[in-house]
Amino acid sequence: FVSSQFNIDPQRRFLVGHSNGAVFALHVLLHLPRLFTAVCSHQGGIGMEPTFCLDFDGFNERVREEKGKEKEEEEEEEEEVPVPLLLFTGEYDIHRENCKQAKVILDNAFVDYHPSLIVRPGVKHYLDHLREEAILDWLLSTTK
Repeated sequence: FVSSQFNIDPQRRFLVGHSNGAVFALHVLLHLPRLFTAVCSHQGGIGMEPTFCLDFDGFNERVREEKGKEKEEEEEEEEEVPVPLLLFTGEYDIHRENCKQAKVILDNAFVDYHPSLIVRPGVKHYLDHLREEAILDWLLSTTK
């Protein structure tokens, strides 16, 4: 919808979510991996509430099944490049360990996410859009 209403550069469709929005950003990446060209999960990780955690195991199983079907149905095709993913947290962020856990999970996932992790010293669970230049720099670096 947005692309039909505005002049959007398809090489620069970024998704950034903070806190629960960061968990949602990972959810979108898991289920709609080609919707955005890069994703930043800002101080969210896999979520604090165990019942709200993302279903990485179920996702990996679905991907394995889909990849198996694709290989049976089609000959070799060009390998898809994973969507760049940044996990951003702060030294004193309440979600710091959850962000680190998300990196470990995604580093070992069936899909090659190759997530980057930034832990900013002295930062609590707070989004200061005027001081998060590292995120914008990272997002723009993914389009080079």
